[in-house]
Amino acid sequence: MNKPEISFHQSFDEYFKESIEIGMDIDAEKVKGRIIKLIKEAWQKLIKRHNINFINRIDVVIRTYNSEIMPLVTRDGVVIRLDLGREGINFQDKEDIHSYIFHEIYHLADRLDPKFNMDYHKDAEVKQKNLGKVINVVWDLYIERRKFYIYRIRPIYCKDTKFQSTNKIKETSQNSFLNIIDNLGGDIEISKSIFNKIWSLSNLITYCQIYDYSMQICPKDKCCSVNCY
Repeated sequence: MNKPEISFHQSFDEYFKESIEIGMDIDAEKVKGRIIKLIKEAWQKLIKRHNINFINRIDVVIRTYNSEIMPLVTRDGVVIRLDLGREGINFQDKEDIHSYIFHEIYHLADRLDPKFNMDYHKDAEVKQKNLGKVINVVWDLYIERRKFYIYRIRPIYCKDTKFQSTNKIKETSQNSFLNIIDNLGGDIEISKSIFNKIWSLSNLITYCQIYDYSMQICPKDKCCSVNCY
């Protein structure tokens, strides 16, 4: 992987300096090496097949940019900002790093995949609304289902899958998904049905289908009224 280049924002070193100062036993250079290796692996498996060659650099940051992983045009060309601090990632757990990096790069892969048919206009319309949050949760579920069944990577919903059956992982993922939806005020019974649809998928779905599922989950008084089609 000659392109993109992988760099670490100063926020990354500052985070590890603070962690060491409070007594955490973390080898920052070892973690950096692990992150670089996992980004390259995810890029090879998820992005390279789309023949994407316009992204020049991936900036690894921590709690600096509250933005989604997507291409940004800068003076240095097109850059991806990969924030590894927003979800409380455990840098001492290799599987946790692996799971989170694949999750974020899967979001980027979907955005760049013509078959996913990302609708940036609709996405922008609902971004600050409750529906936008529900869309992200449903999209996350779609990613976790593929990540687990295709690559056997631990879902972000589970902290330890070493000795868990596939059914147990599904149950844990469903409980976490429903808990998030419940906190957003979504319909739990409809959410259970949609979870089972997505978790049992054997085909790809589009952004518009995720939008539709989210409209079913989100109470009418909290949702954007924009039509999907």
